[in-house]
Amino acid sequence: MYPIILVSKSTLQIEKYLSDFCQEKSLSSSQLLEIKPEKNEISINQIRQLRKRLNVESQAKRLIVFYSFDTASYEAQNALLKTLEEKTFSNYFVMIVNKLETLLDTTISRSKVIDLREAVSFSDVFLTVRPEVIDLIKSITNSGDARFLNSPLVAEIDRESAVILIQEILYCLWDMILTSKTHNVSMIKKGFYYLKLLQNNNVNPQLTIDNFLLYIQRELVKQS
Repeated sequence: MYPIILVSKSTLQIEKYLSDFCQEKSLSSSQLLEIKPEKNEISINQIRQLRKRLNVESQAKRLIVFYSFDTASYEAQNALLKTLEEKTFSNYFVMIVNKLETLLDTTISRSKVIDLREAVSFSDVFLTVRPEVIDLIKSITNSGDARFLNSPLVAEIDRESAVILIQEILYCLWDMILTSKTHNVSMIKKGFYYLKLLQNNNVNPQLTIDNFLLYIQRELVKQS
């Protein structure tokens, strides 16, 4: 299997991808090896230590995840190339980056690039929704005030996390329509409106999420 370069700034996206990957490949947490920058970069010494570890340990399948791999020095990237060539048959490699520009062309050409920055349709991605999101929808439905805006899921949210949250909320709203819990499709339309704003404009993600949730609350109050 080709090494994977995963492009995303969102912790939620990254965690979901890795969780789904481990489930698909039947990998447990004991088979996960995480490599993170030391002193703001992934160094050639870390790659050398990894090579030694892979050479002496068993051939059991493992998932090796490099966080912030775009901080890796060119020397470290070059040193990793040989490892990727030799060890891909018995291991999975995922290199997480914010951007591709700092990676060597040889690293990119020998890997499969998965760019999560432009999220696809929510119906394709979110076959399941985080329990916290379901609880958030319930709190909006049952609340007479705006305390749900203080939820850790909502507070101080960044753009990528806001995109994911709106997609999950849209999935929940669509499920409510399918199960006849609501017939108000305007909430779906408004959600796609805010989603497009986030993806194509430099808008404030916190304000966008707050406005969308308050709109949902108003619409649910109307139908109650």
